[in-house]
Amino acid sequence: MTYFLKRTKPTKKGEYLQIYLSTYVPGKGSRNKCFRSLGYVSDLKEKGIEDPVREAEKEIEALNAQAREEPQIGEMSALKYAGHFLLKAMFDKLGLDSDINTMTSNKKLGFKMSDFLRTMVYAFVISSGSKATDYEKVIDNLYGCSSYTKEQIQEGIEVIGSDYPKYIECLNHHIEKVWKRDSSTHYLGFSNACNGNSLLRIGLTADKDSIPIGMNIFVGKEIGKDQQKKLAEEIKTRFNIEGKILDVTEEETNDAKSIEEDFQWIKSGIGTADKEETVYSLFLIGYYAVTLLRLLESKVFKHELSLEELVSFMQGYSLTETKERNYVNSATTSKALLIIQNNISLSKLSNLYLKRKDVDGLFKTKIG
Repeated sequence: MTYFLKRTKPTKKGEYLQIYLSTYVPGKGSRNKCFRSLGYVSDLKEKGIEDPVREAEKEIEALNAQAREEPQIGEMSALKYAGHFLLKAMFDKLGLDSDINTMTSNKKLGFKMSDFLRTMVYAFVISSGSKATDYEKVIDNLYGCSSYTKEQIQEGIEVIGSDYPKYIECLNHHIEKVWKRDSSTHYLGFSNACNGNSLLRIGLTADKDSIPIGMNIFVGKEIGKDQQKKLAEEIKTRFNIEGKILDVTEEETNDAKSIEEDFQWIKSGIGTADKEETVYSLFLIGYYAVTLLRLLESKVFKHELSLEELVSFMQGYSLTETKERNYVNSATTSKALLIIQNNISLSKLSNLYLKRKDVDGLFKTKIG
């Protein structure tokens, strides 16, 4: 990685200085992102810095020297998470990208929303639902993914927050095109989450196979049974749910125990003082992650692997890039790895040494 000075003139105020970081992203090539914004030269001079450009260059020299001195393990140079190839295969199978990009075509973004949403879901799973502010660190180490600055992450999150039901509709539409849902019975659960001083109430509906099919989020006090029934009808209408809906908060049923697990996942990504749109977006990212994992669990691996085993595999399947830009596989051989390897015919999944074409091949995996 290399730091460099970016000099621009965005306004009549004059020259603006930023320190940029250039990194090599396996499968993508070199990627640049803002490391730190220094400010306008005129403002910096007013603060007593005689030569802002020279001071910035000195800082960059120190950063590059520090980067060169960072200890290496043998010939290892970069750790990359690669277990999300299964999630990528699910996104590819469902074919959501075109519709998601059409939904946001009126937004002036510097990136494709479909790529952004994919990356955020990958980061959510790999980081076990860490706060959004931590995603940037994970994203930088995701194999084959573009990097996003904190500003871009916040921008993307705010865009999808206000329209989260549409993203769920889109996901449902594409699931129905690939797999037939068991709609004989649906399970509905409610859970609370706190965002600063606000109480959030989440309604989550899942089909007979425990695959989420609808979600409603609202801010307010605890609600009664009558209001819960009303919200259940709203979810049913909004997401075209047919068949019987059982409220798991009122009825004893072991079939829907996964809803409580899903709630914990979906709620795990929010901070303590996020804006309302941000919270909705983070819930949506969690919802997408859980839905894809439940599809893998039920439709792809036929319950041979649980959601927890799938997540454990994805988080543990990491590669270390050598100076020759090949990879050493540090994943531990496990039940999940062997089942995935055999069921999807990935013969080199457990190999110690992998060439770049081998890893690229993982990310071209097709799920039948």
